[in-house]
Amino acid sequence: MLAMAPAAAGERDLFLTPFSAASPWNTPIGAGAVFSADDSPQTRDLLDGPHALIHAGTWSMPIYLAAASDPWVRVHDAENARDFRAQVPPAARPDPMGDRHMFVVAPDKTQVLEMYGARVGADGSIAAVRAFRVDLRGPGMFLKDGRFPGVRAMDASGMGGVIRAWELRAHRIDHAMTFLLPYARLRHGPVWPSARED
Repeated sequence: MLAMAPAAAGERDLFLTPFSAASPWNTPIGAGAVFSADDSPQTRDLLDGPHALIHAGTWSMPIYLAAASDPWVRVHDAENARDFRAQVPPAARPDPMGDRHMFVVAPDKTQVLEMYGARVGADGSIAAVRAFRVDLRGPGMFLKDGRFPGVRAMDASGMGGVIRAWELRAHRIDHAMTFLLPYARLRHGPVWPSARED
């Protein structure tokens, strides 16, 4: 699944740190950012739990790196009525929970095939509710190649905002993160950089 160490200094490994430096996922918080107060409902949800936890293994987005020797399989995207061919590790499996996400990064690490609602057949083929190829060298946003905007309703790559094992070991996360908050705590309407509400 996720790799265990960052790339050597001076190199950028797109499997470990995806998207361009100009991507919203990699854009630092500006000096003029205004943060919620410590007693705001959103901040309390993060600090008080039980909501403050990391989903790993369930309700997560398993990310696999394909090897050049992995078999080519057919991936069917039902919502967009299209098929992909991709190299997929034989042991790759979607998250077991309802969203059934599964992401497979190509051996050259330039693209990821992101799947939502994925099910692996006995022959290795994959049937997904929705699937997108995302360029890991691009912004990771504004996915317009289908009827639906990527595997997230916010029109963004599912790899954006994911915490990686090597980052936890290094005690350092240098990118935006995604958070899940209870519906009652959300302010409605799209939040930059998305043009859609998720």
